[in-house]
Parts: sequence; C-alpha cells; structure tokens
Amino acid sequence: MKKSLSLFILTVFISFFLLTCGGGGGPGGAAPVEPSGPGPSGQYVLEYEASTYNHNGTNSYLTVYGWTRRPLVEFYIVESFGVYRPPGIAPSDPRRKGTITVDGATYDIYHTSRTGPNIDGNGPFQQYYSVRRDANRRTSGTVSVSKHFDEWKKLGMELGSLYEIALCVEAYAGSSERAHGNATIAKNIFKIDGVPISTTGGGSNPGSITSNINGQRFNGYNYEFWTDATSSGGSMNLTATGNGGTFTCSWDSDSATKQSSNTYNILFRMGRRFP
Repeated sequence: MKKSLSLFILTVFISFFLLTCGGGGGPGGAAPVEPSGPGPSGQYVLEYEASTYNHNGTNSYLTVYGWTRRPLVEFYIVESFGVYRPPGIAPSDPRRKGTITVDGATYDIYHTSRTGPNIDGNGPFQQYYSVRRDANRRTSGTVSVSKHFDEWKKLGMELGSLYEIALCVEAYAGSSERAHGNATIAKNIFKIDGVPISTTGGGSNPGSITSNINGQRFNGYNYEFWTDATSSGGSMNLTATGNGGTFTCSWDSDSATKQSSNTYNILFRMGRRFP
C-alpha cells in the first residue's frame, strides 16, 4: 500500500468490504461460506458503479482490495487509475507474471513482496495485482473476483483464508506533489454464489466522517476512518449514503500548497470483519 520512503503518501481506502469466515449463518441467511484449501470457497462477484471518479490527473486507484491469511497476501484487482499505473513495474520485470482475460478485458498480473504494516502487525507479506490495460479502464461493471483468484493460482500465486474483500478508492502523493479528488460510489454489491451480502443490522447513519473512528456499524457494514497526519494541511471526508455499500468521498493532501516531505496517510474502510 505504501510507496517508497522518499514519497509523501496520501492513502485513501474508501472501502465497503466483506470478510467471509466465522460461524453462524452466511449472507442473507444462507449457509456459512468457509475458506477451504488455498483459497476461499464460493464464487465471489462484485457489481459496482462509480458515478463520479475524479482524480484530477493525480495518483489514485479504483480497485477491488483485500487480504488473506496463511499465506499473508494483500491483493488488488485494479479497474481504473490516475497518472500512476500500479504497481509501477516495467513489462520486462520478472515480477510481471503475464496476462489474463477476465470479464472480457486483459489484465497484467504482478507478484511482489513487501515488509511493513499489515493486518497482523508489521512484517513480510506478498502482494498480488491484476491491473486492467489502459484502454480497458472502467468505473462500473461486474468483477468476477473468484476468476482472478483461479488465474492467480495457475501462476503459482496461492491465496489463503479470506480475511477481507473491498471496493476501494486509494490516493497518494509524492514529495512536493498534491493529490486531490472525489468519488461517488453509486453501487457496491458483493455476491457469494449469487447471494448479495446482507445490508441489515444496526447503527445510525454516521454522516460526514472526518476524524478517526473504528468499528461502528451502519446498514450491515462496519466503518473505519484512520489518519496519521503530521503535515499542516489537507482534508478528507467519507459519507455513507444510506443504501447498502454506497458512499461518497473526497481527499486533498493540501488544499493550499503542495506538500514537502511530511507524512499524510489516510485510511477509510466500511464493511465487515470475521477474523
């Protein structure tokens, strides 16, 4: 998630995510969906629409995002992006594993390794990427998530027990750069074997979220806001719009001046956890 230490990084994860292990009934009252073997069982599909996705020519992704454990893997299925094409690897680099075709589009596949913050603390983990070709970038449609999992496995990129799966908007800025933009997610529906996740269950509308909050619940989703801001400017906002996994968001690393070497990290999440 984080770029090199020389970068000033603004990271915005605006996420409505499904985490699919644990006991009891599954989504919508269906049977539990249990991870099995190297990857999660069940067919995972995301139906989404970003009616607005403005990155203003700066660095940003619109991506399916998640983690698995045993092995510890952070994964991306990148649908659209700004000026930086993740993960910034040349076609000749051995970490580029080839191409796949899913949902009628060509994706480049990458496998990288990192050491740093992760869902289990701080340490080594793997990163898997499916990245749409430039000509195929989009902001709405259906993502056959499990087909990506299957194709990764064919390339020796194993997954473990699914910890989370999310629709995310991520943004960041390098030293002396500014990242700013906004997005409106008008549709965000994860399905398992054709059954949408439940959007019922507790909580009141949090309204506009601009400060740290963790684990509150609204419309069947838990939401989180986290920022580690040591710079003097900037703004961020996440608003749940009250219809399942829909939301609006905006970000600006500094509305007045470009940042220098200071750190400004931002994390938004909304979904469920079944660790």
